[in-house]
Amino acid sequence: SVESMDPEVPAADSPSTPKKNSLSLSAKLSRSTGIKRKCSYCEAEFGMLKRKRKCKMCDRSYCSDCCSVRACYPLSYGYHTPKWACNECSAQLFSLRTSTGADSPSSSRAKSPIIIEGSYHTCEDGNVHTAFKMADPVCRLFFRFSGMYDGGKFDRSTLQKAMTLNKALVKLPSVGDVSRHFLPVPREISEDSWDLATLYMRPPFVKRKKRKKSKKSKRKKNKAKMNEKVAELKESSLNGTDSANSLTSGSDVDSDSSIAPEFGEISVFVYKPKKMEENEALPVVIWYHGGGFCIGSIEDSMYEMICRTFCNRIRCIVVSVEYRLAPEFKFPYPLEDCYWALLWVYHKGAELFNADVSRIAVAGDSAGGSLSALMCIMSKLRNGPKISHQVLVYPCLANACNDDYESQVTYKNGPLLTRKIMEWFMAQCLGDSSAEPKGLFPLLMEDSVVSDVPPATIINAQHDPLLDHGGEYFQKLQRVGVPVRRSVYSKSIHGFFGSQIGESDEALMDAAVAITNSFCPPEPSQTSCQVTE
Repeated sequence: SVESMDPEVPAADSPSTPKKNSLSLSAKLSRSTGIKRKCSYCEAEFGMLKRKRKCKMCDRSYCSDCCSVRACYPLSYGYHTPKWACNECSAQLFSLRTSTGADSPSSSRAKSPIIIEGSYHTCEDGNVHTAFKMADPVCRLFFRFSGMYDGGKFDRSTLQKAMTLNKALVKLPSVGDVSRHFLPVPREISEDSWDLATLYMRPPFVKRKKRKKSKKSKRKKNKAKMNEKVAELKESSLNGTDSANSLTSGSDVDSDSSIAPEFGEISVFVYKPKKMEENEALPVVIWYHGGGFCIGSIEDSMYEMICRTFCNRIRCIVVSVEYRLAPEFKFPYPLEDCYWALLWVYHKGAELFNADVSRIAVAGDSAGGSLSALMCIMSKLRNGPKISHQVLVYPCLANACNDDYESQVTYKNGPLLTRKIMEWFMAQCLGDSSAEPKGLFPLLMEDSVVSDVPPATIINAQHDPLLDHGGEYFQKLQRVGVPVRRSVYSKSIHGFFGSQIGESDEALMDAAVAITNSFCPPEPSQTSCQVTE
């Protein structure tokens, strides 16, 4: 039979036949009999839609669905360019290249003028990917048409039209279920009375804890009520009023109605994975989208793709938050909206979509990365929900409109994210592009404030003004003893995460592996892999 002709076992009638001849003979026989080679994992036949790929870690052949990530290997493997890694080995690969004893960055692997010990740089060739070079002028023209410049008339409808067109052209990964939920948020937030460490007001979905009362206090309370009733009966008998009416008046009035505030409303998308059982409880990833606090939406195809990928790769529930945007809603509206979404998931997630609220991770890109870092700090200061992990994708952690960091000077004119567009973002969100409000920028906070936050994964693009923000925060968390790892993608620019261009898929898998390991820590044996010869 064809299957019995293994290349390592010579045929019985030709014992001296070399391996190359046996391989070619096997291939010829498979072609003549019409039998195609199959994927080692899903056993699907290779073809135009299921292209054959070889994992350099386990040296097996897979289809393009089961081997979808081209990633950089540690230098000990001897590869200087990205190679394919199957879906099973990729988790081990990302754990291996950032674990203790992995390759430290060197001048041959990193193009950054300042190399931070512990950061992992992806490849030697640090030139910007060609697709990003082509997209840069298009995006700048698009920003101009949308009025995103000093003195321009901002029109969000242009962004929505482009988002609708892009969504029609992009094929999104399928998941089990997607639903939209609405949750209340404060309608008005005063910056003067807002504080990072204090909940602005009590959300209506948070139940008050009932205090246990002793028998003695209950007896006193019942006795006081009886005395009040007797006094009311005496009054009614003297005045001739109906005692029944006097006793029942006000019984339908809510005790909190006089102080109940008015609430606004924001929406979230909830993604569930395929084949989720009815009583199965899964961990939650809360995603905060980017866009300089001014643009972006949960309906953007790029963010939908990120959330769907996380949902499938990690096998978790993903909640994507549509927080309110500037200039209509300036700081601190986005922060409070995102924190209320975190509270809503913690208090209502188990009831509404079978969430395991003991395992919650937060993640976001750009402004969303800043919000993810701030959610961990706010939850710590406010004694809020426990967060398992934070993924910060090129976060903005300080005011980016100055020359305080070298990367902000080096990439002042882009690509994509320029100083002018950052000044416009900050002006819309803060009212002044040079403002540094207390509670918005983690790099300006004391070390004691960021200590004891959840473990972090920081993902940076090399050609990005915010590159040094990630490096500085990486060192800050290390200094206070928070477990943290950082990857720098050497051929990428700001906004590459989820773009499906260049190193995007590798970065997505990097984040997914980090979150998966925080939910289900791997055994030590799973991260120790032998180098395939």
